[in-house]
Amino acid sequence: MTTIPKAMRLLYKKRLNSIYDGNISHKKSSSRSFVISPGSVRKHTIQDEELVLVKTREDDTLSWDIGKKPSREVMLHSLSLFDTDDELYVVHCHPPNILRFIRDNDLRDIKTTFPEIEYNIGENVNYYTAGSERLAKETHHKLKGNDIIALEKHGVVGKGKDLLKIVDMIEVIDFYCNI
Repeated sequence: MTTIPKAMRLLYKKRLNSIYDGNISHKKSSSRSFVISPGSVRKHTIQDEELVLVKTREDDTLSWDIGKKPSREVMLHSLSLFDTDDELYVVHCHPPNILRFIRDNDLRDIKTTFPEIEYNIGENVNYYTAGSERLAKETHHKLKGNDIIALEKHGVVGKGKDLLKIVDMIEVIDFYCNI
């Protein structure tokens, strides 16, 4: 099984993220907590002990250990992870070819040129400030029923039960967006 730190290094190695960008979260089945990569750290050297355990309280507020700093996209991850009781990963990164493609297109348009792409691609999310509640809510809404969506000027968010397959999906779509 691919771990979050290993997947972060893989995203960096495949040039789908820069050193400080992106975040990954993971929720186990029927859990009220999840782990997420920290914010403001070098993602290509991250270790398991740096991951932040985020707990969801009964009033749906989030808490984590003092001294740990989750990604500023913690709300985006939380909303997307708790759509199901199943185990789930959420990956947010900044693939350059997808970012270039979505300047003038909806990411779904890539399937017009390359119908062999089998992933469910949702409608692009308009630009909202990183870490904002509005970005979290719009991402959550447009990711429902889809494997991946693009965030205007901000990358992509993918979700699924297999972390390596999410990374592969992002790489495949980024490849086609470069053609």
